[in-house]
Amino acid sequence: SIGVGYLFEAVGIPPLLGSLIAGIALQNGVKSFELSHRFGEMVETVGLCIILLISSTEIDVNAVSKAGGVSLRLTFLPGLVEAVGTAALSHWIFGMPFLLALSLGFILAAVSPAIVVPGMTSLQRLGYGVEKGIPSLVMAACAFDDIVAITG
Repeated sequence: SIGVGYLFEAVGIPPLLGSLIAGIALQNGVKSFELSHRFGEMVETVGLCIILLISSTEIDVNAVSKAGGVSLRLTFLPGLVEAVGTAALSHWIFGMPFLLALSLGFILAAVSPAIVVPGMTSLQRLGYGVEKGIPSLVMAACAFDDIVAITG
């Protein structure tokens, strides 16, 4: 899937899309392609750890602490509003029990660090928003937002 990602990048399409398409094709198209469930969980965990490690090395702690209440609001409010909104709509449209609808809301509200962190690090390297600490604030909020979504 990484090779397909490089091919997509050479054509000008985001490499993540190529990797995603290759993974879907391998999982659904090739009958003999099966990995153990335990191996898949290990790869997911290691990938998340690497992404969060990269994020933590790029965060400017002073900028996040200067933001204070803004960082807390950016961490909790978007995920909670999205989870409760999804729960209300799922309960109303599909007739789901509210607790099940709320768990669906928290699953959908999780922000993907695999998408946010590389984008913010590239913007930070280009100098966009660095004076105000925006990339650091968004990366910190992304990491804590996942914690809120997982524990929600």
